[in-house]
Amino acid sequence: MVSIKTSNDAKRSGHETPRFRDSHRSRAQSILALIPIALSTEDPLQGTRHRHFSSSRLEKAKNANSWDTAYEVELSNHRSNPSDEGTVWFSDACAAESILDYLSGSAPSAADISSPPCSPSASVLDLGTGNGHLLFLLRDEAGFTGPMVGVDYSPQSIQLARQIAAERQKTKKKQQGEQGEDVEVEVEVEGSQDAHNGDSSSTPTMISTRDVVRLEQWDIMSDEQPGDWFADATAGHGFDVILDKGTFDAISLSADVDATSGRRIYESYPARVSRLLKPSDGLLLVTSCNWTEDELRSSFEVDENGSTGLEACDRIAYPTFEFGGKKGQSVCSVIFRRTR
Repeated sequence: MVSIKTSNDAKRSGHETPRFRDSHRSRAQSILALIPIALSTEDPLQGTRHRHFSSSRLEKAKNANSWDTAYEVELSNHRSNPSDEGTVWFSDACAAESILDYLSGSAPSAADISSPPCSPSASVLDLGTGNGHLLFLLRDEAGFTGPMVGVDYSPQSIQLARQIAAERQKTKKKQQGEQGEDVEVEVEVEGSQDAHNGDSSSTPTMISTRDVVRLEQWDIMSDEQPGDWFADATAGHGFDVILDKGTFDAISLSADVDATSGRRIYESYPARVSRLLKPSDGLLLVTSCNWTEDELRSSFEVDENGSTGLEACDRIAYPTFEFGGKKGQSVCSVIFRRTR
């Protein structure tokens, strides 16, 4: 087991881009109304602490239509105002910027890693990509050039992310034209959403070959195998980096129990993610506001079948607060490495 330093001395100078405006926080709070408040209780299935939720709000959070409805609102907002790209999860903690800084090697590593943990050409998968915000930041601001795929089980989410990708590309081309730069060769992106009527149409969205971020509907908790995007991005060997910013939190909301094992279905998530990572050195970054670092390590390193093949190797430091003589933080990010 790799020892992770837990010093809270490391501080990050928080900053906000125009995307992190108060209006976005208000919208995030509205969507969070769909998510129940977590309570730490004893799990009768295995006698350890897990997150459970009030039943009335749990049903809302479990209902896929609730998320689809939220994304429908954001789709409409974006059509009316293309600069409004929707909710940015964990924006108050500057989680997206912290993840970018970590992957780029510009943030202090709790494990004293002196070099960036991955190459800018690494293949990246964003699970539960939402509006694709994190991938767009990696591509546009951190300079990552490798294959990028964002997946989400909500079709409205993918529709929104594709709509934003198309609008971003239009803005880039306009800026290039104004600056007299050469416009890059364009390619059609299969399955793109029409930004005007919101349908999956035969009219392609034109995106430059260098900038393309592939956005696909896929539910990791289903029995459906990954689409051709997996082989295209990784040659079938697994992703170099997988990002989870709140997806494990959302899946943990489900109280459904697996009929075979008798355990909560979210408990199979770590093993499912591990299979998508490159063996021996693939990295998984899990960011959560519902689970502590110790709970994440416990959940992701071992499941009912034994080792998941994941081992915690680092963490991202966030500003801490103190209440009642105890220190804590509103969000945590733990990095796991696939060991086999």
